[in-house]
Parts: sequence; structure tokens; C-alpha cells
Amino acid sequence: MADTPPGPTVGAGGRGCGALGFLFLGLILASVAGVVLLLPERPVVLIDSQSSDRINPRAEHEALRFAVASVLSPEGTAESYRSLGGWLGERVDRPVRLVQRRTYGEINGLLEQGSVDIALVCTGAYLRGVADGLDVEPLVIPVPPHGPNYWSLTIVRRDSDFKTFDDVAAGRMAFTDPLSLSGHLYPLALALKRGHDPGEVLGRAIHTYSHDGSLHAVADGLVDGAAVDSLVWDWEVRHDSEVTGELRIVHRSAALAIQPVVVPRSLDPEIRDGLRSALLALDDSDEGREILRGLGLRSFDEPSPEMYRSTEELITPLLRHFGEAG
Repeated sequence: MADTPPGPTVGAGGRGCGALGFLFLGLILASVAGVVLLLPERPVVLIDSQSSDRINPRAEHEALRFAVASVLSPEGTAESYRSLGGWLGERVDRPVRLVQRRTYGEINGLLEQGSVDIALVCTGAYLRGVADGLDVEPLVIPVPPHGPNYWSLTIVRRDSDFKTFDDVAAGRMAFTDPLSLSGHLYPLALALKRGHDPGEVLGRAIHTYSHDGSLHAVADGLVDGAAVDSLVWDWEVRHDSEVTGELRIVHRSAALAIQPVVVPRSLDPEIRDGLRSALLALDDSDEGREILRGLGLRSFDEPSPEMYRSTEELITPLLRHFGEAG
């Protein structure tokens, strides 16, 4: 019997160093792929790391830089967030430059360098960054229809003989980003808790650097199973039933604290407050609610100071394990 507890995730088959060097090894395999999209209807630009020379000089000087990692494919991220960037740009009266990167480590690097003003980061990347001294604060949290949580889902092909997480951990898995909580840190922490060697699990695994990429890796038979973000799973349920119809869930984690939108603590307080007010007000208008629907969200909300404590405790044994192994 599958070890999947009940939960509000949509669908049963259809769309989130030294001691830690081994854990983050996959980062060096990342490739940054992107395009430049000039969007005349709203003051927002999507760029990649090799495209800054194509930004309008005035926009470059005044723009707020909003960093987004490719939780979905690059195309999916652009489609989802350009309207949000436009909304923010209009309300803080300056263009918003949407900066896309493929890995969460790159987003943390941009924040550390002061190269971006606001960023959507995953929970694991936020916790790891703060632990490493990244000086950021949660600005708001996105709230999906079911509330400010999400789940790590372990999925397999519908015709697979695998029934439980342990079956998948003993096979070949697809992970997303090495800093992803749902797509990397949680399943490895669970593997450790259940007596598997996380190093051996990683040794058989691949990194896809996107949750939809992991879904396709399972559907195409490249791996036995994958750990993915339930928010992405729900999105795929709504938009890509051909792929998700080939898959099923064998494990759902306990609720995880939602990934935050963060800003550097050094950001001008007036800009910070304007961004927060604009995001919190999205659900107050028809236009804002339409943007939220495109993102699969109900609203943005204020973060709770204690909301990430249980998640931090969850992954601590894993980080300690790799620290001792290193």
C-alpha cells in the first residue's frame, strides 16, 4: 500500500562546501538558458546573465531587479511572472527587471552580491542562505488556494511496480535543484530517517533543475521516480494532463512552510514597503486577482516569524550527516 497520507494536493496522476560539498555537487552542472523579452505593455524585462547589454540604459538605472529561479521551465516562469512584475512596476513607479536564473544557488548569489532587489526563493535556499549569513528578510509569502503550505511529492509512472517512498529511494531518482526543499533536501532527509544512505541515493540520481523536468524524466522512463513540489504538480494537473496522467503519487510529505519572497535588509525602506503593499493588495482588484490566478495563488500574505523553524529542524540531521561524512 502506498505511504501517501491524505492531503489537499490536486489529482492522483496529473501538475514547487566543504561539509556540504557532496550535497551541492549538482550545482556545477547547471546551465543558464534564457531569452530577452521586451514587454511594451508593462515596464518589465526578462533577461539572462548574458543579456544586460540589451537593457534600455534608463530602465537599467531605475529598474528594480526581481529574481526568479526556474521552478518551472524558463518559458513557464516567464509567462507566470511577467504580469506580476508589471503590476509591481506600476505601483512603485519604476520599471521591474525580471531576472531569471536556473538554480537557487545562483539566486542566492545575486542576493549576496546586491545584484537584485527582490527575489522569490525556495524554502531550502532561504534557510541555507540565512545559515550561511545571507542578509535578507522575508517580505511576503505566496498563498495557494489551500493555504500557506506545500508538500514534497514522490511520484512514479502509473504502471510502475513501486508502491512506497522506500521503493523509489532504492531505485534511481530525479531531483530538482540541490537547494530545493521539496525536490532534494526533504527526500534525502526522509531517506536518511528511513535507513537509506543519502550518498548512495544521490549516487544513482540525476538533477533536472526544474520540477516539470523531473516529471518528464519519470514519464519518459529515464528514472524510477522523482521528488517534486506539490505546487508544480497542481499546476501540471491543470495544464498538462497528458504527462501527469502517466504518473501517480506514492508519498506525500507533511506540510512544509511555503517559499518566501525576500528582499535584502539593505533595501531602501520606502521601496521595501511599496513592494510589500503592492503584493499584499493583489487580491483587492479584478486585475490583481487575475494575476494571482495565473500564478495559481489566492493571495500574498505576511510571513510568520516562526513558520520556518520546523522545516529547519527537519533538514538539520541531513546537513549534519553530510558534515560528518565530509
